[in-house]
Amino acid sequence: MAVFSFFRNMVLAVVLPAAGAMSANAAIVSKSDTQSFEPFGFMVSSQTAPSAAFPDTQVLNGAYTLQQFNGALGTLNSVRIEFNQGVNSALSDTGGNCAAGFAACAVSLSRTFTQSGSVTLGTASATAAMIIDPNTVNCDLGGGPNACFLSNHAQTSPYTEAIDFTAARDVANFVVVGTFAVATDLIANYLATLTPESIDVVSGLEYSWGGTATVIYDYTAGSTVAMPAPAGAAFLLIGLAALARRKRG
Repeated sequence: MAVFSFFRNMVLAVVLPAAGAMSANAAIVSKSDTQSFEPFGFMVSSQTAPSAAFPDTQVLNGAYTLQQFNGALGTLNSVRIEFNQGVNSALSDTGGNCAAGFAACAVSLSRTFTQSGSVTLGTASATAAMIIDPNTVNCDLGGGPNACFLSNHAQTSPYTEAIDFTAARDVANFVVVGTFAVATDLIANYLATLTPESIDVVSGLEYSWGGTATVIYDYTAGSTVAMPAPAGAAFLLIGLAALARRKRG
């Protein structure tokens, strides 16, 4: 009986861990890339009354390189791409004059940044966009030239957006060994506008742009399934147990 109990316990010791190995676990893995543009971009506007305001626009393009999902880890359930970026900018009035008879005058300096990120990988295609830093500063030129030069007009504009892929056909595009590109764009707009008591102004906008993109893979970890013992081994265990009983008899 002792021999039979030994083999029974040995079989249980093999089967129970194998059963536990069959359970699947959800997991997350992520990869990031960083980009930055230096030195500062710079836009200039010169206005003289009564001419119309003349806007300045610049477009910058960037790209992140992110790792694709390693299919050996398990089954990929969904993909999330997060953007955490920012624009640092400062408005400046480098000079201006008031019309005769005015001791003080003002100009309106405005800036707007539109930022977007997009992914195209097979059927997985999407874009996230946001207008950031819609900001206007009224500068008093009465103090003479450079009265508003870099005066409390610095602005940091965070941009946090995400793109999610959950459809099976979209998610499948990321299960490949290698990398994929995430494109980013920044549209910078700047405009200086004279008020009636102003006759001219020279002004500018300087800025830098950059941040991080992260891909987040939600997947089910691979599982190991216990394989049944060969029939010959099973019969061998039965035969040994029967032999033990016969010896006791």
